[in-house]
Amino acid sequence: MNLASLETNHILIIFRGNLFAAHSVPQFIPMLARKLVAVGYLVTVLSSDAKLCLDMPRDVTFENQDFLEIEDLQGYLSKFDQLIYLGYETFIATSEESCHTEFIRNLSTISKLFINAANLGKKVIFFSPGSAVYGEPKELPLVETHELNPLNCYGFTSSQIEQYASFLARTNNFRFVCLRQSNVFGIGQRPFSGQGFIPTAIATILKGESVKIFGQGDAIRDYIYIDDLVLGAFEVIKNSEITGIYNLGTGVGVSTTDIISELVTLMNEVNFEVKVVRLPLNSIDVSANILDSRKIHKEIGWCAATTLPEGLRQTRDWIMAEGL
Repeated sequence: MNLASLETNHILIIFRGNLFAAHSVPQFIPMLARKLVAVGYLVTVLSSDAKLCLDMPRDVTFENQDFLEIEDLQGYLSKFDQLIYLGYETFIATSEESCHTEFIRNLSTISKLFINAANLGKKVIFFSPGSAVYGEPKELPLVETHELNPLNCYGFTSSQIEQYASFLARTNNFRFVCLRQSNVFGIGQRPFSGQGFIPTAIATILKGESVKIFGQGDAIRDYIYIDDLVLGAFEVIKNSEITGIYNLGTGVGVSTTDIISELVTLMNEVNFEVKVVRLPLNSIDVSANILDSRKIHKEIGWCAATTLPEGLRQTRDWIMAEGL
């Protein structure tokens, strides 16, 4: 891509609700915005959450408003070249309590954006929880064509948003990229927030308490470090011609027991003992989730680069420095 052309390429990042990356790793939006402006993109962040502007790069325009409150939404969106939607309004831990209400609210919200973008010919990039939409795997690693059988409302609602985007693509020439990310962790992810096993485990150890493990600790997950997720989104924006659904993961399965083993070594370095307490297994958890990201690697060259030990070390150091 000719970087000289980026001066007129204006990116709109829309944030509302409890985005996986914004509530669990708040640095995601500033990190992505920083990479974009560094190569010449114009970036506007639209959100009713004024706290988002605190770490935003100086060259980023921040507009403190909910996009649903914009009267002429189509006219507003017409000013931008690509739209990035970061806004799921439900935590996985609470979504089962009001599944019907959350489903209607989330689908109604995003449909307004999709329809207006389709009418304008604008591409929308949005995220979907690869850890939740697939459900129990029939084979591993999970490719994008694997059937979707989500076990919770969070995954079901996300899968229906994907289906709606695909429907509009067939009927209204809607252009979209759906990024199914694996379990995100890293610097900025606050412990005890209801999201993210890794920071909570590290902070629990630092407090001298026992880490809670559900079941035997043999559930397998694919952990992606925040820097790699940001780079994946950045590369998708740069490659503006691609559309469709892509996994963003490491392709490496790690059990909860594996995480604890890594933390034993890591926390011993700073003289903290790792203690564990086992609790009954959560019935809505799948046994394994590992994402196959060869499709996006083949098309735009992205792949996760941060190793688990390296990501854990950086996360530990950040939590200790912050005193969390």
